[in-house]
Amino acid sequence: MVKIFKTCSLWLLMQGMDPLQAQDYHAVQGSNYAGSLGVYNNPAAMVNTPVKWDLTIAGIQAKYQTNAIRIADYSLLSSPANSQFFITGGSKERYGNAQANINLFTTRIAWGRNRAISFGANLRSGANFSTSEYNYRDTVSSVQSFMTLNEATGPYSAKMRMSTAVELCLSYGQTILRGGDWRLNGGLTVKVNRGLAGAQGTVTNISKTSTATPTGIEYQLTGGSLIYGYSSNIDHLNGNYSRLTNIANLVRYSRSGASVDLGLEWLKLPDNGPAYTQGEDDYYDYDWKVSASVLDIGWAQYRYGAESRRATIPANGPTATEIDQHIDSTVKSLSDFTNAIAQLVPVQSAGTDYKIFSPARINLNVDRWLMSALYLNADINVNIGSLFLGKNRYILKSMNRVRVTPRYEVRRWGLYLPLQYNANNQFWVGAAGRLGPLLVGVHNLANLFSKTSMASGGGYIALTIRSSQFTGTKKEKKYDCPTY
Repeated sequence: MVKIFKTCSLWLLMQGMDPLQAQDYHAVQGSNYAGSLGVYNNPAAMVNTPVKWDLTIAGIQAKYQTNAIRIADYSLLSSPANSQFFITGGSKERYGNAQANINLFTTRIAWGRNRAISFGANLRSGANFSTSEYNYRDTVSSVQSFMTLNEATGPYSAKMRMSTAVELCLSYGQTILRGGDWRLNGGLTVKVNRGLAGAQGTVTNISKTSTATPTGIEYQLTGGSLIYGYSSNIDHLNGNYSRLTNIANLVRYSRSGASVDLGLEWLKLPDNGPAYTQGEDDYYDYDWKVSASVLDIGWAQYRYGAESRRATIPANGPTATEIDQHIDSTVKSLSDFTNAIAQLVPVQSAGTDYKIFSPARINLNVDRWLMSALYLNADINVNIGSLFLGKNRYILKSMNRVRVTPRYEVRRWGLYLPLQYNANNQFWVGAAGRLGPLLVGVHNLANLFSKTSMASGGGYIALTIRSSQFTGTKKEKKYDCPTY
């Protein structure tokens, strides 16, 4: 298995696929045409697909959001030459989230009408950061000036989690129960991974006090703790080595992890019911499709790098002046930073191995056929990792919360309008289209038409080929359905 991972990892990375900041092809979720892409939202979804097989040759998806920066004078339809980048000011909590995935050769194969298997390789990456409330202006240039501006805020906390892993997936789904006008499908996905790059940082309740001195107000840290670390395979990268050698070292010194997905999908068949004697394609028609899945229950494994540290700040900690003296323009690397921290507070090694847990979540999805080729899909996502693992674990969180997607689709093409309210209370209007094997979509149409919205959004593109062999001749659900 390790040899397989090394081969896949090397192949992925040599194609120039740099790790992106994990599987959200929102447009087709709930659709019978999702095929191999639908497996990642619910492994049971691959059963109710009329084609004998389909193959996603490649799919790329990225999504991001933050209130910590602002990008002005730029949209996807404009030139970036005049764009401007700002760190947002004001007193507030700050956050940032990013997730992306590259799917390669995800294959779904029907094993009769009631069973299917799927397998593929993914490169997945996710990152979250959040902070407690603090005030910021572009005039802040030192710890002293920051604390002066933040006289009324504190204590300070922050956390950052980042994980990039290459994984192999194997899924199985089948019909497990049926009635006269309904079916229940179930599915399981097992994923094994190699952690290519992982990092975490946690600042907890750093407090301060202030004292008047003849030269002004002096601030002093009076408690709190911090820990930061990165994966040890990064220590084996060297600018004097060739790119191939560095990639080989990155994979060679990675560690193994695993995760699973579980899903159920209940279908209410049309009132005129398809029977086994009807066209086999009609067998997959439905009026309602209700599904539930538990996704990404697992982790990626890493070993702490050489410069990973933890520290506890004593009650008589360093002053702002001392911090500014030690952490100045001469600090140009993590090693320099570690040495500077060691001169200010007691530090020790961060530890040995650590896990970054995948964005475990419950997903509920309802798909309703309305008329002709028009459907309405609703999706609810609930993060559950911290409920079971506790807040002290290193846990990634999904950006999804609620989404509603009207779609009009036939066999050869489709139009989609995902409307989503995400986990950071942002409302996005997306859009997507499918023409033959190509699916293209954007998460936030404002990225195209607004020059002030590029800090939140993303998009996806996937190339999926499908078997020309259907299980029967398609008979549309109603007489007014399209003929293709």
